[in-house]
Amino acid sequence: MKAIRTIGFTGTIASGKTSRCKHLVEVAQQRQQSVSAAAGAVKHSATSTSALGSDREVRPQAIPSSSGLRVHYINADLVGHHIYEPGKPCYYDLLQHFGTAILSAPAPAEPRSHHASSPMQPVQRADGCSGCAAQPGKIEPRIDRRVLGEIVFSEERKLRELNAICWPYITAAIKDEYGRVCASLKAPCPPSMGPAGDSIATAKAPSAVSPPSPSPPTSSDAGALTAPAVGLVIVEAALLCEMTEVLELTTDVWMTHCTPATAIDRVMERNHISREAAEQRVASQLDVEQKLRKLRHLPYKGDIEVFDTTQVSLAEGLKETEAAFDRYWRNKIAAHL
Repeated sequence: MKAIRTIGFTGTIASGKTSRCKHLVEVAQQRQQSVSAAAGAVKHSATSTSALGSDREVRPQAIPSSSGLRVHYINADLVGHHIYEPGKPCYYDLLQHFGTAILSAPAPAEPRSHHASSPMQPVQRADGCSGCAAQPGKIEPRIDRRVLGEIVFSEERKLRELNAICWPYITAAIKDEYGRVCASLKAPCPPSMGPAGDSIATAKAPSAVSPPSPSPPTSSDAGALTAPAVGLVIVEAALLCEMTEVLELTTDVWMTHCTPATAIDRVMERNHISREAAEQRVASQLDVEQKLRKLRHLPYKGDIEVFDTTQVSLAEGLKETEAAFDRYWRNKIAAHL
């Protein structure tokens, strides 16, 4: 592993972040396949040769095999949905704070006993916090995201309370996943604390002049021969600029945005809600200038790519994404292959 790059993909509400990030992942994966195919062709051409002036076949020296590029994608929204599924600690924290009105359906009734007087029983967790635990045998309903959204987007204070509950769980889950990705790439993780910036991990490459060992390679040797030259991690997170510990994992930030008026129209059409409700949702999130100001305040050390999608069609936006990745490839990935 020569380098690991991490693009944090974020954006203001209804600015086309998800569609563009999805396309970025697809383009990067296509490039990964192309590089792997090219590397395979080169490896296949490295056949045994005859020694000059001799009839004996000479065994070629070991040639490090690399897939060139390996792409990983982490979606913070999906992580967020997962952390408050029934049975997870965040699920009970949300129920305790917002009440059972956020559930998608009432929990199935269970025979009453003198031991249980309510659907949720408070328990004392190891960290000393009081939460809720489900009764044995009960099928727990999921949290209704639509209902929860109506509650938190109607009042800024409640949105802050939701974030205060969920963000620590989401941050921990993303960092854990990122750590596993780094381990799979056989590269040390960038430090989780301190200013964000370029995190390039170097590894000692196998010597090209060392004679091949007659013994089978060890597992670590095999890993060194198959490790990619570059790892590219793409982290999609709408609130990336607000989640400092996740932001610190990134080496670059890509950000989409549109005008508030455009965002309101798009949210109304997408979510089938009133203009007033759409205005509340747009106002609840930072605009592009506020996000950029946060990055400058850190200060953020990586490069920032900004896409204004206000008057850009989806097809045009996807082409912009491809062009941006071509530049990114030339400047930050190709040199390591």
